[in-house]
Amino acid sequence: MSLAALKHPDNAAAERQKLRLEQLLMVSRRLSGVIAADIEALERGAFGELNTTDPEIERLCAYYGREVKALKAEGCINKAPAQLVAALRELLAQLNELLKTQ
Repeated sequence: MSLAALKHPDNAAAERQKLRLEQLLMVSRRLSGVIAADIEALERGAFGELNTTDPEIERLCAYYGREVKALKAEGCINKAPAQLVAALRELLAQLNELLKTQ
């Protein structure tokens, strides 16, 4: 967290929200990669290679769902930098397409 954020509570809250959104972006990328790999494994008939049944991935899915719900409820997404919001929207669309395919 930056020094300016520590000096001003509003800046600190905005910085925490930005960090949460960045973390959500990383989790989204990880989940997209896992789901894409599972789709490929399913297409090959390699059912033993599925990763979405891994407890870590299940925890990430649960975390993702909670964070999206909380961030929407708090209105954090509307206050985030436009570039970060655009990246999240693009990745969300990709994730939704992957889930439809799966």
